[in-house]
Amino acid sequence: FNLIIADVRLPGSMDGIDTLKKIKEIYEINNYHSKMIIMTGYADEEAPIKAIRLGVDDYIYKPFGVEDFLHAVRRNIRFLHLEREVDLYLQLSIHDGLTNLYNHRYFHEIIIREIDRAARYNNPLSLFTIDIDNFKGFNDAYGHLTGDMALRRFAHLFKWSLRKVD
Repeated sequence: FNLIIADVRLPGSMDGIDTLKKIKEIYEINNYHSKMIIMTGYADEEAPIKAIRLGVDDYIYKPFGVEDFLHAVRRNIRFLHLEREVDLYLQLSIHDGLTNLYNHRYFHEIIIREIDRAARYNNPLSLFTIDIDNFKGFNDAYGHLTGDMALRRFAHLFKWSLRKVD
């Protein structure tokens, strides 16, 4: 769901905040982002605090007008789109456009972090680099499109054969 709207008071054993907490547990496991709005007509002091701790994005008090409700919905959907754009641009900034492997700049960020972590916990750290011999000659002989295809296949092979944490 892109947007989840719940009332604090719901029929049954779970209130709106408990329902949102359960939904949040499910979608965080799947790394799925939703915006959550909770509404209430009751002046319970604990409900807003629980909602904020849960990470609810908006809190609407009843009675509210249709325009106020629609404004909250539009604002949260706009924020959702902005967050997804930020995620997209972050992914584009750290991956190579051809191979979708991490790029050179991000590699340097990671390797410094991994060296520090290995030193801190006194763990061994290994690094290997691969050079495709005479690749310029391959590109010259078969063309850059074929060379790009070869690089993508090598990248796929590396991703497939290594653990996700490597």
